Amino acid sequence: MRRYARLSNGVRRKLASHAAATALNCFSYNFIRIHRTLRTSPAMAAGVADRLWSVEDLAVLWETYEQRRAERARRMNLWVIPAAALILSLYLWTPRTSKGALIYCAIVAAALILFFATRR
Repeated sequence: MRRYARLSNGVRRKLASHAAATALNCFSYNFIRIHRTLRTSPAMAAGVADRLWSVEDLAVLWETYEQRRAERARRMNLWVIPAAALILSLYLWTPRTSKGALIYCAIVAAALILFFATRR
């Protein structure tokens, strides 16, 4: 792979960029490119794919992934403000005579976060 040869004095500074470029190269090597010895792609030879992929298919796959990720992030942000308001109201309305009130608020907060974070 040409990517690992040193082409200049510049280096890739972000590990995430390097990982993304390597993943893209592996995907194109296994799903898009037809190999001479196999006369098909390695994914088709292994039975993972039933057709030869194209760059357009990869772009569509990436766009749907980004849309789903944005939708998940939007759904997760909907419960953050009400949960914070509920935790604050629990803290303000509980008597502060002992450490039990703070522990109670922490337990309720953890339970709310776990409940809303795992809900789909």
